[in-house]
Amino acid sequence: MDGYSVHRLPCFANVWDCNPATFLLHRLAKIKADVMHAHSYIFFTSNQVALAKRYTKIPFVLHLHGGIDFTSKINDLTTRFRFNVKDKIYDPTFGKWTARSADLVASVSKRDLELAKKMWGLNKGLSWVPNAVDLSDFPKQSSNEGNDLLNIVFIGRLEPWKGINTFIEAAQLVGKKYNDVRFTVIGDGSLSSYAHNNSIKKYVDFIGKVNHSRIPELLSKASMLVLPSYMEGLPTVCLEALAAQVPVIASNVGGIPEIVIDGETGFLFPPGDSSCCADRIIRILSDDGLRKKLGSNGRQLVEKYFTWDNVVERTERVYESVLA
Repeated sequence: MDGYSVHRLPCFANVWDCNPATFLLHRLAKIKADVMHAHSYIFFTSNQVALAKRYTKIPFVLHLHGGIDFTSKINDLTTRFRFNVKDKIYDPTFGKWTARSADLVASVSKRDLELAKKMWGLNKGLSWVPNAVDLSDFPKQSSNEGNDLLNIVFIGRLEPWKGINTFIEAAQLVGKKYNDVRFTVIGDGSLSSYAHNNSIKKYVDFIGKVNHSRIPELLSKASMLVLPSYMEGLPTVCLEALAAQVPVIASNVGGIPEIVIDGETGFLFPPGDSSCCADRIIRILSDDGLRKKLGSNGRQLVEKYFTWDNVVERTERVYESVLA
């Protein structure tokens, strides 16, 4: 790409399935840049950018992508232990130091900006810069007629914190009432073994990991997206579904309520509550007019706030601010 250089560094491990162990401090020491922009405060890479800022004096933008808080309702003990280590040990120490080293803290979620202010005592240099979608990947349909009205999809990593258990439980509850409904899981992860459980396969099709270029096609065949996570920032997959005029049913965590507006672009439910999730699915399945209204509202929301033009403009303003 003209005007840009991409440098790839080796990743020696993926700590706790999310944090890349990549050493880049030696590169940052020599870098000639106007701004350093790091994503997610819990990554080792962001910690290294914060350290480099101390001696390079290059302005540092830290971009939060969720993970500041989590719901304790998750049953998986390993995941709860990891979250508690982050909450009790990392956040008050390295997390706080990394955030306060930044010249400006941006966030994909307005809610996380408020949490960051309270948690780390940030009182200046805060900006909302959300995720974006390319609307050209999701052609607008007058009535969303391309969707298969009996296909409910999950797209994401098959990890406990993504709530795949809740999705499967909801699928079984709905499947007992609607014989012709299919549930589709797209993605892989540590819980991929579900794909080999015959009792689950009765209701759920497992596609596995797919290239991101296929997401628009898969969403075009969906009646709704379900995202039952226990922790999120502002999930792009929800924006992609809304852009495709597909209603979203999601857990009420993180920045999700900023885009899944209950009764307007989809429905929310308490994290881990598979019965409530199933009720929301049935409500949309039984009301085609409601489904179309939610899909249309979702598309309008994305067009207004979450296009690349909009987000690039916000990002440019962030850079201008720290350079000033």
